[in-house]
Amino acid sequence: MKKNTLGLKNLVKEFEGYKIFWVFGEISPLLRIKLVNFWIKNKALQDEHAAWRRTFEVMCIILNNEDDIVGVSSAAPFSQDKSKEHFWFYRSFIDSRYSIDSFKFLMPYYLLEKTSTNLALLASEPGAPQGILITIENEKLKRNGMEKFFMKLGFVKLIDAELLSDHWKKYFVLT
Repeated sequence: MKKNTLGLKNLVKEFEGYKIFWVFGEISPLLRIKLVNFWIKNKALQDEHAAWRRTFEVMCIILNNEDDIVGVSSAAPFSQDKSKEHFWFYRSFIDSRYSIDSFKFLMPYYLLEKTSTNLALLASEPGAPQGILITIENEKLKRNGMEKFFMKLGFVKLIDAELLSDHWKKYFVLT
């Protein structure tokens, strides 16, 4: 595999010809442009300004052999009104052309695993979110196999009759 042309340094996982990089806080102007183009081209976000804003929340990216972005995870801090708890609201998007490969279940799993692990390191800072909340809208991620992955990573499914989507929550363990 060739060296990445984006100058990324924090390789966190390599698998089947793909590389996952932790990029939070280190997004260059070139990478920001590539991220905006990725979301717009894949119709993940419709508005360039919304896509640009989201780049400040990007945690991990997956690159293929050509240094094309094929997957992204992002997280934004938020507070739950009722409980006053602080969480990261997690999102991920994988280019549909890559979701049919042999690793279709591994991409979202690895993105979530690496993002969760690195965000947990921030949890001891004053005021930092103490966990991650995920809303699952993609029907493919609601399968039993993916639910087992979420549970393996320490997530608990929230049961609420008012919720229209699946929601998962994980509290970080502070050391």
